[in-house]
Amino acid sequence: MAAATAPPRAATTRGSEPDRNLALDLVRVTEAAAMAAGRWVGRRDKNGADAAAVAAMRAMVGSVAMDGVVVIGEGEKDNAPMLYHGEHVGSGAAAPCDVAVDPIDGTTLTAKGMGNALSVLAVAPRGTIYDPSAVFYMDKLVAGPKAMGAVDIRAPVDANITALARAKGCATDDVTVCVLDRPRHEELARQVCRTGARIKLITDGDVAGAIMAATADSGVDLLLGVGGTPEGVIAACAVKCLGGVLHGRLAPRDDEEHRRARDMGLDPDQVLTADDLVRGEEAFFVATGITGGELLDGVRYHPDRTETDSLVMRVRSGTVRRMRSTHRLDRLSTYSAVDYRHAGTGPDRTSAEGVSVLRQLPDVAHQMVAEGRGILAIDESPKTMSSRLEKARVAATAENRRAFRELLVTTPGLHRGVSGVILADETFHQRLDDGRLFPHAVTELGMLPGIKVDTGAKPLAGASGEAVTEGLDGLRERLLHYAARGARFAKWRAVIRIGDGLPTELALRANTHALARYAALCHEVGIVPIMEPEVLMNGDHTLARCADVTSVTLLLVVRELRDAGIDLTATVLKPNMVVPGASSPETADPVTVAEETVRTLRLVVADEFVGVAFLSGGQSPDTATANLAAMQRLQAPWPLTFSFGSALTGSALAAWRGDAARLPHGQQALAERVERNAAAVRDSEAARLTRHRSRLSAWRHCTRSPSS
Repeated sequence: MAAATAPPRAATTRGSEPDRNLALDLVRVTEAAAMAAGRWVGRRDKNGADAAAVAAMRAMVGSVAMDGVVVIGEGEKDNAPMLYHGEHVGSGAAAPCDVAVDPIDGTTLTAKGMGNALSVLAVAPRGTIYDPSAVFYMDKLVAGPKAMGAVDIRAPVDANITALARAKGCATDDVTVCVLDRPRHEELARQVCRTGARIKLITDGDVAGAIMAATADSGVDLLLGVGGTPEGVIAACAVKCLGGVLHGRLAPRDDEEHRRARDMGLDPDQVLTADDLVRGEEAFFVATGITGGELLDGVRYHPDRTETDSLVMRVRSGTVRRMRSTHRLDRLSTYSAVDYRHAGTGPDRTSAEGVSVLRQLPDVAHQMVAEGRGILAIDESPKTMSSRLEKARVAATAENRRAFRELLVTTPGLHRGVSGVILADETFHQRLDDGRLFPHAVTELGMLPGIKVDTGAKPLAGASGEAVTEGLDGLRERLLHYAARGARFAKWRAVIRIGDGLPTELALRANTHALARYAALCHEVGIVPIMEPEVLMNGDHTLARCADVTSVTLLLVVRELRDAGIDLTATVLKPNMVVPGASSPETADPVTVAEETVRTLRLVVADEFVGVAFLSGGQSPDTATANLAAMQRLQAPWPLTFSFGSALTGSALAAWRGDAARLPHGQQALAERVERNAAAVRDSEAARLTRHRSRLSAWRHCTRSPSS
C-alpha cells in the first residue's frame, strides 16, 4: 500500500544522529518510573500513581547523555505538565533528540491492579517524531511483519482479517484482534466477531496492545480501533523495530480539533505509516512493566530487592532485548532522588529533588504574598465567564473564554505585579495558541499557577437561605491530579450571607469545617491553600454588622484550622474587606474601611498566617484599590495584598471586546489596573519592621521550651 507521507519536519543530518545505543541508558529511566508507580498498584488512585511515575522519570531522565526536547509529553491527551511538550531533558551533552514519553501507559490498569501497564519512552533524532498535538485520537491498525502489504486501514474489517489470515497461513477463526473496550468500538467488535475471529478487549494500554500485535507468537494478531495519537506515535518506534505494520488516521473529536489539524496542514483522511510517525532508522524504544501481563512481567518487590522486566529496542539494528533487572533499594536509597520504597503520599512525601514537600510550602506561600505583587483570579466557572462575555457583547464560546484568559496571562510584564494566577478547571486544561498548557505558560511567565477546587455553593439543608460550599468528595484525587500537572496553590471559597437571623451557627460551622478539611488535603499533596471565607456585600447591613460577622467567621476559621493541625505559615487567607452592604444607605471612606478591616483581622486572625490577600467582593475597581492602599498605612502582622478578579480584568474585557486586533488594548488595560494595585501594596519601611517584629515574637513563642 502506498500511504501518503506526513508533513515534513526539520531535516537531520548523519552527524546529528545518536552514535551509540542510547536505549541501554534510557531503560534506567523507565525502570525508575515503573518502580515508583509499582507502589501504587491496586490502590485505586491513578492520579497518585501517575504523579509518582512522572516524578521518578523526570528526576532520572536528566542524567541521560542527550540533548532532548519532549515532543510527546506524559499523558499528552490528559494535559499533564511534567515532561511537557517543548521541555528540554537530558544532560545536553550529546546529539539533539526528540523525546516521547508516557510514564504510565495504563494508569487505570495500575490503579486497579490489572495487567499490561507499562512505562514507555522513545527517542529519535531531532525533527523526526511526528507532532500529535493537533488531534488527540487516532484510528489505528497494527499487525506483524507477515501482514506487510496485505492489510490496509481503509479496507473493511472483514477484508483485513481475511487477508491477515491468508498471509499467516491460518484460518480466520485462529486470528485474535485486540480492541480497546470503549462504547465507540461496539460496532467494530461486532464486525470482528462476524468474521469468526476472536476478540481481545483491553480496558487501557494500547501501546502494549500494539506491541503484542506486531510480535510473533504473542497471542494477538491484529490491533484495531481508535486510541490516543501520542500512544500511536510511541508505539510506532517499537513497531518499526519489530518490522510490523502500523497504519493510522487522525480522528478529530470536534470542530476545534478539525481547525487545529487544518492550521497545521494535516489531513484527517491521510493514512500515516510507522515511517511517517517516526522517520529514519536511528530510533530507540524502551518499556518496563508496571503490572504483569502477556507482554512483560510487572514490578516485583521482595524484602531485600526489587525486580523489573523491560524491553529495549533499536530500530537501526532491529535488536530487541528482554532485560530482567534486580535492584537493591537499600543501596539506591543512599543516593537516588527517588523514593522507591513508599507510595509517596502523606505529610512526608518528597519531591523529585528529594526535598520534603511540606518544607517547600511556606516558601511558595511567601512568594504568593511577596511585596508589591498580588494574585490574579481568573477562575470563574464557564457559566459565569460566559455571562461576563455576553454582557461585553462577546460570543460566549469556549474559544472566547480561552482567548480572553490567554490575553490576560500573556500581558507583557504581568509578573511584576502578579505573583500567582488562579485558574478554573476548564482553563487549567486548555492551551495557548502556541501549544503550551496554561499552567506551563503561567510558570514560564514568572508566576505561580493555582486552581479553584471547590464545586460551588449549594443550599444547606436545615438552613433556609444559606449555602455550604461543596467539592470535598474526591478532592484528594483531584488535588493530586492538579499537583502533578503543575498547580502550586489552590483556592476554596465559602460564602456567608448577612440577613435577618443570618448567618446561623450551622452555616458558619459547616463552611469553616469544610475549609479546614480542604486545607489539610492541600498540605497533604503539597499545595498551598488559599482560604476564602467571603462575607457577602449583598444586603442593607451596616459596616458594624459586617465587622461582627466577619470577626465571628474568621474566628471559627482559625479554630477549625488549629484543630486540624494546619500549618498557618503555609496558608494564605483571602477575606472580604469590612464594608457596608451594597444596598445600605451608609457609606464608608477608604480610611474607615481600612481601620475597621485591619482592626477586625487583628482581633481574631493568628499572626502566623503568611499573608492576607483581600477579595474585591463586588466593590468597584477604584474603591477596592483605594481601600487596599489605605490599609498599607496601618500596622498589621501580615502582608496585606490583593486577590482580585473582575476588579482587575473588567477593563481588559471592555477594551478587547472579542476583537483579536484589540488584544494590545485589553492587555494595556489589565497592565494599568495591576500596576495601580501593585503600587497600592508597595509597603512602607515602618510596616515591614512591625511585621518583622511580630514574626520574630511568634517564632520565639513557638520555639520556647515547655519549661520556660
